[in-house]
Amino acid sequence: MGVLSRAALSLVLAACGSARVATTPFSGPPPTAVLVLPPRALGTGDSVDLRFFAYGADRALQSRGYRSLPLGAGFDLWRRFGASRPDEPEVDVLRRLQHQAGIDAVLLLEVSDWRVQQDSRLRNADWDVTWRMIEAATGAEIWRHRLQGHWSRAQESPTQARTWTEEPPPVEIGGTRGESFASERELAAGLHRSALARLPAMTR
Repeated sequence: MGVLSRAALSLVLAACGSARVATTPFSGPPPTAVLVLPPRALGTGDSVDLRFFAYGADRALQSRGYRSLPLGAGFDLWRRFGASRPDEPEVDVLRRLQHQAGIDAVLLLEVSDWRVQQDSRLRNADWDVTWRMIEAATGAEIWRHRLQGHWSRAQESPTQARTWTEEPPPVEIGGTRGESFASERELAAGLHRSALARLPAMTR
């Protein structure tokens, strides 16, 4: 193999390696069934609207091999099992979920900052979000990941714009590569994919 061919191969391998995402191991037994809880604001005031922030979190878990209810069904189940506090999940509620619904863990979406500006499309956004996995059997935290960042819409030509059905690629938001997000929901889904790509993948 010539010098130039070896150099080209090295660049390709380096590019492939940089695309891989390092996972964070669990600090306890790995769960298989995870319930996404309604997002909660931490010190952001009552004006922050988190209606759409959980969008895509269930599918991001499923893409890693975990069982997860659709968001609406999961939120209803959480309320039905008696959750009453807006802060840490009550251990007795978690244990009932485990024994009666087969839930191994819950995923907390803790939002310290979530500011979006949009017209007909999303213009810019700032966020500071922590994803925390809580074991249902003990109430102990077994995994977490935090993302802070900013995104602004770049000017796109018609040939560069994605269709509304396309999903943004799962990259660490806030990096140097420009991403296009048409809506707050699309940005939230991208953040969930980026954060939960750090979960160890479940093998079946």
